[in-house]
Amino acid sequence: MVFGMKSIKSFMVGLICLVIVPLTGMISQKSQSMRNPPPQLVQQAQPARYKSDIVWVRTSDNVIMEIPRWQIDQMKDLQQKGDNSNDNPIDASMIISENLALVRKALTIASSLEQFRRFYSGLSDNQQKSLLADAFTLGMQGLASLLITYMFPVEVQQQMGASIIQQGGIIAPLVEYLQKPEVIPLGHTGLVRSVAFSPDGNRIISAAEGIDHNLILYDLKSGKEIKNLVSKNFSDPCVAFSPDGRYIAAGASRYFDTLIVWDGITGEQIKVLGGSEQVDIFGRYESKKVNCVAFSSDSNSILAGSQFPYLGYKPILYDVKTGKIILVYDDSSVFYDELKKDSFEGYAYSMTCAAFRPNSNDIIVGSGNSGRNLSAYDGKTYKYIRSFTGLSQGSPSIMFSLDGKYLVGGTLELLLWDAETGKTVKTFQNLGGRIVSVAFHPSGNYIVVGYNRSQNNVIMFSCKTGLAIRKFDGMSDVQCVAFSPDGHSLLCGGRQGLMLFKLINKKALNTIATNLNLAQARLLYRLYLAKINKLPVIMDSKDLDYQLFNTLPEDVQLLVKTFLPFELFADITEKEIQEKMNEYRLSLFYHDSRIWGAYEKKRNEKIKAIKETMQKLDKNSTSYKACERLLIALEQEEAFEA
Repeated sequence: MVFGMKSIKSFMVGLICLVIVPLTGMISQKSQSMRNPPPQLVQQAQPARYKSDIVWVRTSDNVIMEIPRWQIDQMKDLQQKGDNSNDNPIDASMIISENLALVRKALTIASSLEQFRRFYSGLSDNQQKSLLADAFTLGMQGLASLLITYMFPVEVQQQMGASIIQQGGIIAPLVEYLQKPEVIPLGHTGLVRSVAFSPDGNRIISAAEGIDHNLILYDLKSGKEIKNLVSKNFSDPCVAFSPDGRYIAAGASRYFDTLIVWDGITGEQIKVLGGSEQVDIFGRYESKKVNCVAFSSDSNSILAGSQFPYLGYKPILYDVKTGKIILVYDDSSVFYDELKKDSFEGYAYSMTCAAFRPNSNDIIVGSGNSGRNLSAYDGKTYKYIRSFTGLSQGSPSIMFSLDGKYLVGGTLELLLWDAETGKTVKTFQNLGGRIVSVAFHPSGNYIVVGYNRSQNNVIMFSCKTGLAIRKFDGMSDVQCVAFSPDGHSLLCGGRQGLMLFKLINKKALNTIATNLNLAQARLLYRLYLAKINKLPVIMDSKDLDYQLFNTLPEDVQLLVKTFLPFELFADITEKEIQEKMNEYRLSLFYHDSRIWGAYEKKRNEKIKAIKETMQKLDKNSTSYKACERLLIALEQEEAFEA
């Protein structure tokens, strides 16, 4: 369907009046019915995982309702400052509970246009008008605009084209969503200290202070917590994802299990590497508390900055697969601040940061000492190579560029070095304050810095000019910053927990705000509702919605794929077929002998087993299609060999 782009202003004004004038009377009638509310009732909703997920509202008929926060965010006239609770609900005296329930249902169903069509057509005329009136009353521009598109014939919608209804209505909540940072609702009870993305960008591992919920693995795609990795206190944690995404390493400051490796997908614990409880010759705990962790580029080694009481931090290198320490310390030598042969020669400073250089054997370790607070060592011989100088005394924050050519570091200054030579390449604009975290954008063009101060504490710098180009507001006491692997998002951790800032092309955002036709706007509104309601969207390549998606400019398509993602039915089906093929290979292609164990069948036996299985299957099923693929592959293999 193609929508016209011209509209007559007077026609638009008259059209809106036709809608709003009858609604005014309806709103007045509803206000009249509010004067004699029934006794107080409490309507129970599904329990939320965290209190911040729900909001309490009192309607005109004195019913207290628990409503998901994402729905309240769509109702501009139901916002409340200060604490909200069952005893202090939002005043919704402009609407009765029955009508508010209908509005909520419409919001949820609107994420699927086909379901919404069926829902809307099943309403009576009075319900349709009441729903639209309530949308206006509650300040729900998006829902009101969507309902208007169902109230008028197609030819009228075509005349509207890119009208004020879509710009100020359907698309407005989406534009606001794209411009605002997203709060990630993890159950941390304390300050977020460290965070890391999985290499595919689908998961994050978040570490925080406190006595519980210290280490949480979270799925960004589904918006759900995968696992709370530790049930006991995991003090001052530091975390890292392995480059292959298979492992998570986390260190902590405590007297036992101070360095642990988990499965990077499921969150299941794999092994404890360090921190067995020991006592030195004076009866003091020798605990190896971990202050920083880093994976090697091949994901086979972990470098941990481990604390030995009274002697500062020392680097220890672990083998991930065996769990063994590659560099071993002698108990007596530790007292004299000496390391064994073939270790990090002469390293005698407090270790506070560590990193492996990509595409290299170099290891960087950092300390709080000026003069030699960043040093490079050979990852095979463990011999000292060079220092990176120029920073003030203090614990540095460091990160390599993705290609390993540059190293950025900061204390009171922010410097960029050539990783190969150690020469200073760029000194960045000094904005004051101590730097607590740095992140290199995947493109290598930008660096984000977290400062230990109350305002302007997250700043982006240009690597080309060295100047600050953007600030990110909303966080206090920032402790960690990290770019997503695709470079489209910035994750910040601090006192408010975790916030995800969207790094969006201004041109694409302007196109969405001003240059979409009504059909395109309605598609994006659907995807937006599905996103905030954490519902998956699946399209077929033949769907009108997918055809509309392909009419969007390329930069807008990229934005949609990043922040309003959907899946194609064909991709899901293909994945299911491949999984079923692997399953049949295991179940149909091998004999199970008590004497010889499992051994592979001959080709003709495999073909026979597949054909027998196909006779029992529905020809339209995924299993049948998987058998067809296997059969074709076997027959082609036989023909080739013949």
